[in-house]
Amino acid sequence: MALSLSLFGALPIAGAATVRPAASPSVTPNLAAKATASSAAESLRVASFNVRCANCSRVSRINGREKRWEKRRAKVVSQIRAEKVDVIALQEASPGRLVGKKISQFEDLTKRLGSSYRLTNSNRYGCAKSTTYKRCTKVNNGASADVRIVYKTRRLALIDQGSKQLDEEKATSGPRFLAWAIFRDKTDGRKFFFANTHVEPGQSSATRAVRAKQAAMIVAEIKAKNRGHLPVVMTGDFAATKLSSANQVYDALMNSGLVIDPLGNSHLMKSASHAIVDKLINTKYDTLNNFEARPTSREGSDLGAYIDYILTSTAIRVLEYKVVLSLKSNGEFAGVIPSDHNMVRATIRLH
Repeated sequence: MALSLSLFGALPIAGAATVRPAASPSVTPNLAAKATASSAAESLRVASFNVRCANCSRVSRINGREKRWEKRRAKVVSQIRAEKVDVIALQEASPGRLVGKKISQFEDLTKRLGSSYRLTNSNRYGCAKSTTYKRCTKVNNGASADVRIVYKTRRLALIDQGSKQLDEEKATSGPRFLAWAIFRDKTDGRKFFFANTHVEPGQSSATRAVRAKQAAMIVAEIKAKNRGHLPVVMTGDFAATKLSSANQVYDALMNSGLVIDPLGNSHLMKSASHAIVDKLINTKYDTLNNFEARPTSREGSDLGAYIDYILTSTAIRVLEYKVVLSLKSNGEFAGVIPSDHNMVRATIRLH
């Protein structure tokens, strides 16, 4: 969960996979080989990862298993690289400078991912002097606080990008943002609209009211900016799960007609029978781990309680959906736990 502090200051993957019947008709062996090659060329990997703000642990750690960013970042980078992600939504990637450094957390992470990855927008703050929040003269330069989008330049071309602030900063623990980008796939020229958000956390009635307003703004902004009616991938930390009394952002997006949940993981859902994903990996686990010794799964539930989401329009086929975990044989996390959230990753194909 986010803190206002996030904006300022300084082994093999475990888990059984569930394979679902493919939606496409059966083909002959030769055609199947060609189809497999074509699918590999056209599929994209998208992800969402709340990486826990760098200075949060400097003020107060969740527990002894939480390490500082300098200890966690190598694991964050290795997971993103291992999953071969083409575009990733980051939350809590603070724009504030790291202690003793001249770069922010999101700049540090992008640099460590390597030269093939790039930010859609590198402005730290929406100020005339974008590198500092002091004496800020507000400008619309596309900055989006700790909500960032990073993409692989070898695969994707950035067509357009921007952001929308979802709150008045003094009224929330924010600022809270929606960041968006339009990409063109260099392999086939197809375009899609990618969005990322991190809304106000908490479950009080006042917080839920704020989140409902933010949800309406997210839907309106996507409709306004996706003028070409491109396929949509919506990601982020929605600050609520299917076990919450209300899940404002999820519900607003489901009701908008813009996207669907490929997992069908709606309110109190336990079964994966409504999933339209070909292959499910580790999806029984919750996405919030709170630096516990092992990830949470629930007896009798095929799908975890997600606070982190990847939603897609109906014009997108989801080949795989994965909760990314590094586990030991006893089910506990292996090595440094990268964040208090588990990354979620999907392999998609644009129709």
